[in-house]
Amino acid sequence: MSVAICIDKERQIYLLHHRAYKAHYGGDQYLMKISIFTQYSLYGQFLVAELVRLLGTECIDRVYLSEALLEDGHYHGVCQVADRMLPEYRILKNTERKLIFDLIRACEPNINATSPYPFFDSLYENYGIPIALTRRKPDAPEVVAQMAADASDVFLSLRYSGLFREPSMAIPHLGLINLHSSLLPRFRGLENVLQALIHQDTSYGPTLHWILNPFPNLDNGPVICQQPIPTEPGKSLVWHMFQLYRASVPLILKAVQDLESGMLTKDIAPQPQEAFKTTSIPTADEFARLSALGYPLVTYQDVAHIMEQAFHLSLTPAIWESCLERYPVLKTNLISGISPLLV
Repeated sequence: MSVAICIDKERQIYLLHHRAYKAHYGGDQYLMKISIFTQYSLYGQFLVAELVRLLGTECIDRVYLSEALLEDGHYHGVCQVADRMLPEYRILKNTERKLIFDLIRACEPNINATSPYPFFDSLYENYGIPIALTRRKPDAPEVVAQMAADASDVFLSLRYSGLFREPSMAIPHLGLINLHSSLLPRFRGLENVLQALIHQDTSYGPTLHWILNPFPNLDNGPVICQQPIPTEPGKSLVWHMFQLYRASVPLILKAVQDLESGMLTKDIAPQPQEAFKTTSIPTADEFARLSALGYPLVTYQDVAHIMEQAFHLSLTPAIWESCLERYPVLKTNLISGISPLLV
């Protein structure tokens, strides 16, 4: 069954559940309230937009963004990767946090004014959902105060860069759920899709799990659900990462549905995790292995496919080339062979 069909079916189930719930309790007396924690990136933008589209706006209290700047009324991605870092890693971060939004604006200059798509820049104006910037510090006093004022029932951490500690974890009475980019317990930590590819796993996928213990405990809470998806030889790392987050949408919808019905609680631990190695920022050797196995970092064809799937926008080679001019590390290394520029 395709991801799109799964999402449509989960949406139908969710709507039926809400109708029954409201009929039982009378009108709109209660709707579970959610705070979403994510980053200003391709993947964060896609996940927030899908949840706004599929869940509606009433149940989303606020979106908390890590690693973003607000200038002149627009949000901007922050690439916190120093120049001394490997060019491959800088390519990844610049692509997902900066280039993708330049491509969106180049494809549709008036996108926030004309598109029904819930982009971060228009999320409050068009949908009434406020955004808070946390600078990767969800336990800063001003952030905790805002969380307490919102009083959300559950926190969803969806590719969020901050680490939660006791003050923030105590606020949502239904708990804190994290979306992790591997089939836990395999590959805790960072850049897990790359790890799956270089270990030649035939499948990879997202995991939803509880966060029950504060930092420094990472990705070790009880597993709620997972979705294995096949790897695709020849497809880029960025393509694989996007497919993982696309496949996570039905999992998130099902978890929200089960939370509201009482079928899922943080006291239920169906799949306790075993110990496994925690991964970190990829090394030069790991990037070399990825390339040797035939997985490019990013290609024009894959980004064009993502733009169509995620945003319903058509990317042309001319727009691609024009936007690459703003990022020397991408243009130089994509063309020189670290990851082939395919048009």
